[in-house]
Amino acid sequence: MESPTDIVVLTDEQVQELMTPKESLSVLEQAFRDLGTGKGVTRPRSRTYVGTRRPGAVYQFVCMDGGSSELGYFGLRLLSHLRYYPGDGGSSRAATVTSEGKKRFAGLVLVFDLEDGALVGLLPNSTLSRLRVGATSALAARYLARPDSTVLGIIGSGPQAVGHAVALAPHYPLRQITVYSPNPEHRHRFAQQVTEKTRVNVVAVERAREGAACDILITATNAIGPVYDPQWIQPGTCVISINQHEVPQSMNQRADLVVVKGKQRGLNFASDEVGTTPEMEADAGADWEAYPDLADLVTGKAVGRTAPEQITLFRNNEGLGLVFAAIGAHVCQIARERGIGHRIPRDWFLVERSG
Repeated sequence: MESPTDIVVLTDEQVQELMTPKESLSVLEQAFRDLGTGKGVTRPRSRTYVGTRRPGAVYQFVCMDGGSSELGYFGLRLLSHLRYYPGDGGSSRAATVTSEGKKRFAGLVLVFDLEDGALVGLLPNSTLSRLRVGATSALAARYLARPDSTVLGIIGSGPQAVGHAVALAPHYPLRQITVYSPNPEHRHRFAQQVTEKTRVNVVAVERAREGAACDILITATNAIGPVYDPQWIQPGTCVISINQHEVPQSMNQRADLVVVKGKQRGLNFASDEVGTTPEMEADAGADWEAYPDLADLVTGKAVGRTAPEQITLFRNNEGLGLVFAAIGAHVCQIARERGIGHRIPRDWFLVERSG
């Protein structure tokens, strides 16, 4: 197929229109298969920190990349924002902020054509990230959760929590979704929104322990400390976390089977004035090589749940550049077919080699 001569540029609203959780799941399954069979590659996630003049705020830059020969594309995900860690060591939450005090960030996904190396897509990160995290968890649950699961519990009420509910609900005979968030307004808003999106009864509960009484437990928070007690987890439960700080240290021992998204440990760099952050401390203690990863499950190199009473844990631990390449390329292809998005010449971003 002839390479395009222009670059697709999309808004976040257009990405929402073009991509569904169901499509994301199919695309990601192939991406993890490529990774497991050696046709794909992904570079460890890198986080860099620099001090700022804003009190309590640290600048954070995140990047990850990857691609596959089967896919035909390579992707680079960039994230630029400020991180604010409230409190003095006993703090429990982190928030993304801008100079205006709003919870916003600059996130981009760049898609490159493997045939000629040129840039073919420039996309916002927000919806893509929510889709890929939810779809990754749904893919893992296919191997780790009981097919007859009827109660989905969620600790957290933000966009990622909503995305997970929407991604998992169609695949199980759910009679109820429970949600816990420290903020009553947030959890009730989540209940209303997710009931409309999934057509499943959503109940807002007042204690995290109530949310953990379920068949599949999702923790999707911005906490920088554990959000549940491993002893709350009953036999047969599948637990899925998207933030490593949420998981109690002893949960790995409580689970009969632990699977991670990726075995590579993230890279961290910080100026002297920053010192260390909770994310850096978590990475320093990570030992992902000790566990099978999602690519191992998809390719049959590892076995998932083998008994109904097993407690399984999926640590959606690392952002993978290959995943952004797969979803980003798919969105660009659909946009071209439907004539959606803005177009700019590829030549704007190509230069002549010297020598």
